[in-house]
Amino acid sequence: MKPTVKALRAGGCKKDIRSIQADVGTPGTLTLAKVGDSMELKLYDPNDSQVKPLIDPLWDARAVGMRGNRMLWHGLTARWKMAALRKSGRSN
Repeated sequence: MKPTVKALRAGGCKKDIRSIQADVGTPGTLTLAKVGDSMELKLYDPNDSQVKPLIDPLWDARAVGMRGNRMLWHGLTARWKMAALRKSGRSN
């Protein structure tokens, strides 16, 4: 998919509606892949040979809403995923 993505949270805090509306979003190619035991949603530039993410990848990603040409995804960024793994005792 080639969407324009807007992050609704920054650093774990919900953005206010005005900053979301003012954000033009980040265009790129969206991929959903199974990595280990979770799903990873990544937005990257298709012209980048290293396929570095444009925004933080979303771990344990799941689509929770669709309407028209919009989708809402929930998940964890890498920082929050590591904290959750440490809490559950599954990290090194």
